[in-house]
Amino acid sequence: MFERKGVYEASIYGAILYAIYKMKIALFPTRDARETAETIWSFAKFVQNTEPFEYEPIKVEQEKISVDSQLFFLEGLFQVSKKKAKIMLDHFNTPYNVLQGILETEIDEISLQS
Repeated sequence: MFERKGVYEASIYGAILYAIYKMKIALFPTRDARETAETIWSFAKFVQNTEPFEYEPIKVEQEKISVDSQLFFLEGLFQVSKKKAKIMLDHFNTPYNVLQGILETEIDEISLQS
């Protein structure tokens, strides 16, 4: 459709964007980063001229991660057994907190030499 003579590329994109807007389609493929940027700019310009701008973040419900999966993740750390993983999870409550604890731990040179 972009190869036809007498039809401007901007007109084609305008029609496609309008259809996407009306049908509330969340994905629109483009050829490259520049085309993506131009499409977003054009779409934002159109929408903000016709309706007031309202930002609404996408709501994604997070699934609870099972304790077994959390333990499995922790066991993947260097020199962490099932027993150590359980102790760390019991103490820190989440794998994220375990990793934060590791990052905040200071190791002095004396303990490294022994």
